[in-house]
Amino acid sequence: MFHSARLASASRRLLQVKSHLEKATSVPGFHSSAQRSSIWKGALACGNPSTSVLFCLTAAPILSRSFCDSSSQTVNKGDKVTIKIAVDTEANADSLNFDEEKEPVTFVTGSGAVLDGLDENVIGMKVGETKKFVAPPEKCYGDVNPEAIVDVPIGRLPEGVQVGAHLVIGQGPQQRQAKVVSIDAENGQAKLDLNHALAGSSIAFLVNVTEVIPVGEFGLKLETVKDGDRKTFPKKGDSLTMHYVGTLAADGKQFDSSRERGQPFTFTIGVGQVIQGWDEGVMQMSVGQRAMLHIPSDMGYGAQGAGGVIPPHADLIFDVELIKIS
Repeated sequence: MFHSARLASASRRLLQVKSHLEKATSVPGFHSSAQRSSIWKGALACGNPSTSVLFCLTAAPILSRSFCDSSSQTVNKGDKVTIKIAVDTEANADSLNFDEEKEPVTFVTGSGAVLDGLDENVIGMKVGETKKFVAPPEKCYGDVNPEAIVDVPIGRLPEGVQVGAHLVIGQGPQQRQAKVVSIDAENGQAKLDLNHALAGSSIAFLVNVTEVIPVGEFGLKLETVKDGDRKTFPKKGDSLTMHYVGTLAADGKQFDSSRERGQPFTFTIGVGQVIQGWDEGVMQMSVGQRAMLHIPSDMGYGAQGAGGVIPPHADLIFDVELIKIS
C-alpha cells in the first residue's frame, strides 16, 4: 500500500536494473514507448516517471534574481514551500516563462522530498522572489555513465523494436527508462542505454516562491499516545510489524486501516517500501509505542495522490503502533 517514489542512489539503481535484465525471462519485462504514452510527459521525473516534479540542481550560477520586500517571509529548512517553476532542458534560460495553467509545486525543504540542489536554491528565498539559473550536468542528472550501456538478448525485447526506441524497464520504484542504441541481429544481442534521458545535459530553471508554511505548523511530527519500551528502536533493514489507521489531515476522513482488517502490516524499514514519512517517522518509535504520525504531503503521496482515496497534495495523519521488530 505504502510504496515510496524516492530515488535510490545511481549506482544502486543501476545494479537493480542490471539484475532485472539478467533475470528477465519474458517480454512483459519491457514496455515500448507506444505502450506507455508520453512516459516523461514533458516533466523531469526522477526515477519514477509518474512522479511529476523532482528537479535536480545544486549551487547553480544565478542568471537573474528579483527581490521582493525585505519584510517578506524567508524560506528556512523544514518549511513547507510552494513554488512556480519553469524548466528548459536545453539550458536556454532566455526562453523561460511561467505557464500560469500549470500547477505549482509544493514540498518540505530539507525533507528529501526533492533533490538537494532544489532545496539549496529555494532555502533563503523570500515569498514573491524569483530566481533564474542554469544547472550543469553534474548538478542535474549527472554525466553519461558508460557502465549504464548494457547488452541484452533481443528475445527479451518487445517484438519489432528498433534502434532509437525508448523502453520502460521494471515496475514501481525500480522502474526506469532505457533507449535501444544498437541491435545485432546476427548475434541476437541489443545494447540498451540506461542513462537518464537528460544525462549530460545542463538545465535552466526559473523559480518563484508563492507561499511558505513555517516549520512546525505542519512538518513531519510524531506525537506519542502510549510509550514503548524506549530502548528497542528500528534500524534500516529491520522488518517491522505494525497496526495503523490512516486519515486525511484536512478533514479526518479515514482511507485505510489495518485494525479494521484485523491484520497487522509488515514491511522493511529504510529501503523505500513505504512512503518517506513512514520511513523517517517510524524510525523514531520504540517497540510497544503508539503514536500519531503527522506526514506532510511531500513525504507522503505528493502531487499525484494515491488510489483515488488520497487527493493530490494531501497531508496525512496515521495512528501507528509498533508491535514487533525482527
